[in-house]
Amino acid sequence: VFIFSLRKEETADSYVRRGRHIRSDDGAHIILKSDKCPYNISIPRHKEVAPFLLRKQLKLAGISIKEFEKLLKKKK
Repeated sequence: VFIFSLRKEETADSYVRRGRHIRSDDGAHIILKSDKCPYNISIPRHKEVAPFLLRKQLKLAGISIKEFEKLLKKKK
Protein backbone atom coordinates (compact mmCIF):
# COMPACT_ATOMS: atom_id res chain seq x y z
CA VAL A 1 0.00 0.00 0.00
CA PHE A 2 1.30 3.42 -0.96
CA ILE A 3 1.76 5.97 1.84
CA PHE A 4 1.80 9.57 0.74
CA SER A 5 2.75 12.83 2.41
CA LEU A 6 0.01 14.36 4.55
CA ARG A 7 -0.47 17.74 6.15
CA LYS A 8 0.37 17.73 9.85
CA GLU A 9 -3.23 18.65 10.72
CA GLU A 10 -4.65 15.64 8.85
CA THR A 11 -2.18 13.34 10.55
CA ALA A 12 -2.85 14.67 14.06
CA ASP A 13 -6.64 14.60 13.56
CA SER A 14 -6.49 10.95 12.49
CA TYR A 15 -4.57 9.97 15.62
CA VAL A 16 -7.05 11.88 17.81
CA ARG A 17 -9.94 10.00 16.16
CA ARG A 18 -8.09 6.77 17.07
CA GLY A 19 -8.15 7.71 20.77
CA ARG A 20 -4.97 9.67 21.32
CA HIS A 21 -4.98 13.10 22.89
CA ILE A 22 -2.70 16.05 22.30
CA ARG A 23 -0.21 16.29 25.15
CA SER A 24 1.72 19.25 23.76
CA ASP A 25 0.94 21.58 20.90
CA ASP A 26 3.74 24.09 21.16
CA GLY A 27 7.28 24.08 19.89
CA ALA A 28 8.50 22.26 16.81
CA HIS A 29 6.28 19.16 17.20
CA ILE A 30 2.73 18.11 18.07
CA ILE A 31 2.99 15.39 20.74
CA LEU A 32 0.15 12.85 21.00
CA LYS A 33 -0.30 10.45 23.93
CA SER A 34 -2.48 7.42 24.56
CA ASP A 35 -3.21 5.59 27.80
CA LYS A 36 -3.17 2.27 25.92
CA CYS A 37 0.20 2.70 24.18
CA PRO A 38 3.52 3.46 25.93
CA TYR A 39 4.83 5.47 22.95
CA ASN A 40 4.25 9.14 22.30
CA ILE A 41 3.69 10.11 18.68
CA SER A 42 5.58 13.20 17.58
CA ILE A 43 4.39 15.02 14.46
CA PRO A 44 6.80 17.66 13.15
CA ARG A 45 5.41 21.08 12.32
CA HIS A 46 6.61 20.82 8.73
CA LYS A 47 4.21 21.57 5.93
CA GLU A 48 3.78 17.81 5.36
CA VAL A 49 4.69 14.64 7.25
CA ALA A 50 7.08 12.49 5.21
CA PRO A 51 5.87 8.99 4.20
CA PHE A 52 8.73 7.14 5.96
CA LEU A 53 8.00 8.99 9.22
CA LEU A 54 4.27 8.32 8.96
CA ARG A 55 4.89 4.57 8.45
CA LYS A 56 7.15 4.48 11.53
CA GLN A 57 4.61 6.35 13.66
CA LEU A 58 1.79 4.05 12.57
CA LYS A 59 3.87 1.02 13.51
CA LEU A 60 4.63 2.46 16.96
CA ALA A 61 0.95 3.28 17.50
CA GLY A 62 -0.17 -0.19 16.39
CA ILE A 63 -2.30 1.18 13.55
CA SER A 64 -2.39 -0.53 10.17
CA ILE A 65 -2.18 1.49 6.98
CA LYS A 66 -5.70 0.41 6.01
CA GLU A 67 -7.07 1.49 9.38
CA PHE A 68 -5.30 4.84 9.05
CA GLU A 69 -6.85 5.35 5.60
CA LYS A 70 -10.30 4.72 7.14
CA LEU A 71 -9.56 7.30 9.84
CA LEU A 72 -8.66 9.84 7.17
CA LYS A 73 -11.92 9.17 5.34
CA LYS A 74 -14.00 9.61 8.53
CA LYS A 75 -13.13 13.29 8.46
CA LYS A 76 -14.83 13.78 5.11
